[in-house]
Amino acid sequence: MIGLPVAAVGLLPGHRCGVRKISHLFSHPFPASKPLYTVKITIGYTVNCVASYGDETMTIADRKAREKMYRRNDIINAAEKLFFAKGYDNVSMEDIAKEVELNRATLYLYFKNKETLYLAIVRRAALKLRDLTEGRLNKNEADIYEKVDALGYSLLYFAQFHADYFRAYRDFQMGRFDRLDIDPESEDLKELAELQKDYVALWFKVINDGKSFGIIKRDIDPRLAAVLMMTAFEGIAGMRPALKEEIESWGIDAGSFEWGDFRFFLYDLIGIKKFKQTW
Repeated sequence: MIGLPVAAVGLLPGHRCGVRKISHLFSHPFPASKPLYTVKITIGYTVNCVASYGDETMTIADRKAREKMYRRNDIINAAEKLFFAKGYDNVSMEDIAKEVELNRATLYLYFKNKETLYLAIVRRAALKLRDLTEGRLNKNEADIYEKVDALGYSLLYFAQFHADYFRAYRDFQMGRFDRLDIDPESEDLKELAELQKDYVALWFKVINDGKSFGIIKRDIDPRLAAVLMMTAFEGIAGMRPALKEEIESWGIDAGSFEWGDFRFFLYDLIGIKKFKQTW
């Protein structure tokens, strides 16, 4: 066995490594309670390392990629906590760096600016809304009436029980960040665009199926109906408090209006011939 510097194989500082000339197997000693940590190295013009810790095996590059992913998620979690507690405009990148215990230079390695970081949270919101909607649709797979109803229900549920995510999602939908400096190469931006496209397509498919089954008037354009319904439900879900107070002053319960009267009116508008109570 011959000794090699720890840095040569990326193991923990303060430990010795050894290599046998034939097998090139490095052994890294741990206390008896820990599994053996080994690194297999192939020496040539390039070095390819495989680390094994217990049952887990990965290349050094994979390990670094995983660590980068974990740190990125830590940053998003910290930013989400601050944005939701203080509001987007009241949080700086320096605040986020302190929260996640990183320096600002490291933070900027992961996110170009605050807008791009906020976009990662909007992406989380879009995923949450998609999962809620698909879950509701899957529960009501056999009934086209319930499928149509599930679209609006999921959006109202999302707004009520995931209010912070709804506000972030709606901010983006309303074009708040269109003119700001969002990194055009952001993977979050690309995925968010696909999520939005798929979400609109989901509304279109359900409404088009409703038309095919004859529960929606045949002269209704399902694309326009999908846009109308989606926009209307987003608007009612994000109703201003002052407007809710105005509705209450008419002797109408705002909650009942959101979850009942409003959708009956909307369904009649797009020509649903009959309606079953599903909520």
